[in-house]
Amino acid sequence: MRPPAPRLAVDGLVRRFPGVTALAGVSLSASAGEVVALLGENGAGKSTLVEVIGGGLHPDEGTLELDGEPYRPLDPLGARRAKVSVIHQHFQLVEAFSVGENLRLAMGREALTGWTEMQHRLGLPLPPLEAGVAGLGVGERQRLEIGKALLSCPRLLLLDEPTAVLTPAEADALFAAVRRLATEGTTVLFITHRLDEVRRVADRVVVLRRGRVVERLASDADARRLAEAMTGELPSPVESSREAPGGVAARLSGVSLPPRLEPLDLELRVGEIVVLAGVDGNGQVAAAERLAGLSNGPGEIEVGGKRLVVPTPSQLRRLGVWVIPKDRTREGLAPSLSVAENMVLGRHRGGAWRRGPLLDREAVRAEGERLVSRFGVVGEPGQAVAQLSGGNQQKVVVARAVAAQPRVLVAIHPTRGLDVTAAATVRTQLVAAAEGAAVLVVTSDLEEALEIADRILVLSRGRVVGVGGRGTPMDQLARWVGGEAA
Repeated sequence: MRPPAPRLAVDGLVRRFPGVTALAGVSLSASAGEVVALLGENGAGKSTLVEVIGGGLHPDEGTLELDGEPYRPLDPLGARRAKVSVIHQHFQLVEAFSVGENLRLAMGREALTGWTEMQHRLGLPLPPLEAGVAGLGVGERQRLEIGKALLSCPRLLLLDEPTAVLTPAEADALFAAVRRLATEGTTVLFITHRLDEVRRVADRVVVLRRGRVVERLASDADARRLAEAMTGELPSPVESSREAPGGVAARLSGVSLPPRLEPLDLELRVGEIVVLAGVDGNGQVAAAERLAGLSNGPGEIEVGGKRLVVPTPSQLRRLGVWVIPKDRTREGLAPSLSVAENMVLGRHRGGAWRRGPLLDREAVRAEGERLVSRFGVVGEPGQAVAQLSGGNQQKVVVARAVAAQPRVLVAIHPTRGLDVTAAATVRTQLVAAAEGAAVLVVTSDLEEALEIADRILVLSRGRVVGVGGRGTPMDQLARWVGGEAA
């Protein structure tokens, strides 16, 4: 008796973009009820593979099969009809619509009847049908995307960085749901940069590098082995030669954003990295966005000795405040512009970048080449930034802010979605930037906080519940994150 065909069979898949071969002959398979972790550096081809399987892109070469039958979806709707669901790295939601309207748009009216039941099955709180998407936080949006993907009862589920904006408890619930789906026969391809998640949820691991499958490993391989398989080497630890902090570069006095942030007083000094840590939604992003001029509320901000009550982003930028925003696609990039042009945005009005009333294209390209090399961006300076992988887009955003030599650098989740090597590069650049600037970092990664911070402020329910530093024990930070006050 012939063994059953694999649920998914990918053979010799090739996908090219101008100047880049994103997939260079990828072959892999996954059985019914199997969870396969797909790992690789930023730009390795993971998200492109997901887009091809999910119908968002067409392959240039190669074949796909589902349960032994040819599979070549013309579009995402064709994939959904074949019971293939995708949770994308970036939200696929219409902000002007409600939750229910988004569900009807994607799945039809019948999707609404199963929403409450899906919440119980998933074990995650889902936003109500009448809620407007524009008012949802990033965690709520991700939960909406997860629930929407599972409504169709898929036979193949593709997860592209699904836990990036979830709390630890929410991630645990998602892993439990994934394992439950697998026992029911659903096949899952799971992309993550958090190597500890692989052991928790996957049956085995496939590693991509530069568009090719380079390793197939057991899921119990340790994080060091997985990192080496992804990058070919282990990243060097972040080193710092900074001395004691200098003068005050910025000061927040009674800054608040009810109900997300209670009044906060904070001084930021030149040569110091201050980390705001904790679970998303507890006031860290609100505090950082006040300093960046991205929101307004009670309190006062002082930068370079100048006091501001209702500062605008342009005012703050003129005073030397640069921002790595929390959402690179919506807030950090001009998708239609090139990599080089994005890297000089905000500085492009300066004389160094102009030839009369026009941009000096050669100067812009030279700066792009310099920063592409310095930050290890996989792409070309003249390439549209929209064509880069998500991780490489993030490197462009970081490069632009660091290259501006800011007085104050505000970095909101600067390494979210980055592979281990890229994340190490960004941390090194943040530490280097702190040689001449005050740096404020928002992160939910406690290991990252301990690696780079001079001071760590843990926020819970909008207030500071603990203040630590590099020597603070991890378990103490975790207790503060859980809401236990110092």
